[in-house]
Amino acid sequence: MTIVLDIQDLRLSIDNRSILDGVSLALSAGKITALVGRSGSGKSMTAFATMGLLPRSARVNGDLFFEKRNLALLNDADMSALRGASISMIFQEPMTALNPLQTIENQIAEVFLTHQSLTADDARGKAHDLLERVGMAPSTLSPERYPHELSGGQRQRVIIAMALALKPSIVMADEPTTALDASTQRDILELLKSLCVDDNIALMLITHDLAVVADIADDIAVIQKGRIIEQAPKTDIAKKVSEGAYSELMGARQATPQTTPPRSQRRPVLRVSDLSCAYPKHASGLYFKKERFLAVKDVSLAVEAGECLGIVGESGSGKSTLARALVGLESLAAGEIEIDGASVNVKRKTDMLRLWRQIQIVFQDPYSSFNPRHTVAQIVSEPLHLLGQTLTAAARRERVTDALESVGLKAEHAARSPDAFSGGQRQRIALARALIINPSLIILDEATSALDSAARNRVLSLLSDLRVSRGVSLLFISHDLAVIRGVANRIAVMKSGEIIETGATEEIFSHPRHDYTRKLVAAAEELAAALDNLRSGAL
Repeated sequence: MTIVLDIQDLRLSIDNRSILDGVSLALSAGKITALVGRSGSGKSMTAFATMGLLPRSARVNGDLFFEKRNLALLNDADMSALRGASISMIFQEPMTALNPLQTIENQIAEVFLTHQSLTADDARGKAHDLLERVGMAPSTLSPERYPHELSGGQRQRVIIAMALALKPSIVMADEPTTALDASTQRDILELLKSLCVDDNIALMLITHDLAVVADIADDIAVIQKGRIIEQAPKTDIAKKVSEGAYSELMGARQATPQTTPPRSQRRPVLRVSDLSCAYPKHASGLYFKKERFLAVKDVSLAVEAGECLGIVGESGSGKSTLARALVGLESLAAGEIEIDGASVNVKRKTDMLRLWRQIQIVFQDPYSSFNPRHTVAQIVSEPLHLLGQTLTAAARRERVTDALESVGLKAEHAARSPDAFSGGQRQRIALARALIINPSLIILDEATSALDSAARNRVLSLLSDLRVSRGVSLLFISHDLAVIRGVANRIAVMKSGEIIETGATEEIFSHPRHDYTRKLVAAAEELAAALDNLRSGAL
């Protein structure tokens, strides 16, 4: 067994705060090592230290040996030559890793043009091959699209294609499947596994959910508070799980009963009628017919006071486009939106201010929705201007503190910048920002996908409490049917921009009517079975 990367006693501090405390980890060619830990445990920072992508204030000690070279001693030019060619990374938040001004075709082709002597046409041809390999065939999805025109799952696949382009020796995948539905998640993990074996790649798979990677990992390393507390073959870890260890990393997916106000007390907070959103299709040449792609087609739905409506569907089904359209971030091709029974004219500023006071949104990629120059306090307090009130500095601080503490963060976090937090912590900051003005409806677009099991359950419990105590309604968008089952009263299933089935949550799970819904439910049941196998030690 050839060790490709040998990390020895890695210590990392940022602004005099200890992040990693003596991490030692080995990656072998053709093997998958899962680095598993809770949000903020140091998983991503271990990868960033290896890639040389740490902030300037970082202080690193220890050794990272790759091909007889110590990466910790290399300069920026040497590391730049290695990145992409020999060591690559699949980032957790694809929107921040992609160039918003370049098409996905050009961004993948750039990898080949930077490291190989190819013509532009040859590089684009290789880009098309890669896109097809990760499930985004150019014949069905134009490579000339820009990142903002893709769903979160599609953007993640673009990042995977870029990382695997040059068949590097090491790939670090930082939560590569958190934005993907169960069936696509399984396909991507199987793809990574086959590439690892076929191309003899050493893959470090970073995750907060042990159950997701247990089937494909060869070895599992558990990290806690910046230290590797155990690295062992997956069968040894599975045995310890069956004995009750690492329960906080098991991604508990039990459904919990949900309560709603009596039918007589409910009223529609949001009503959508025949809503459609369209994108122009890309074309070239002097003479072509301008065509439009309907990302959302004639969607009608209603969310009642105190209710949680779950929207599920595979990556690219139109879930996120619908969410953005409801808060005025996507142009409507047709349709009508009503808030508390009053129609909203999306072209009228006063109507939009009224909508934003009633509806807040938590995005799938939280970091891309933050101003990186602002502190957490400035980010969280941003919606307060919608209230039309003049608050004292002390009152603003109190509101910010209450919002942060409600999502499990501390008052001291308010003074820090968003880049000082893990992906899961940034997700909680985004939720605090949505809660600070006590809206009637919160749209959550994959808002718990980056959270570890314990943090996710806390957030779901918080959302349930808010529904009961404040009557807040939720529009919960997710690819994870198990999470939806535990939080939603009703479910709407989306496919190719349309809602193809709606019904009470247990009715959807027990008696799905559409073949597509049955496929989603079956994939969720497969994941639950894998979780049960891990709990019983049957790996």
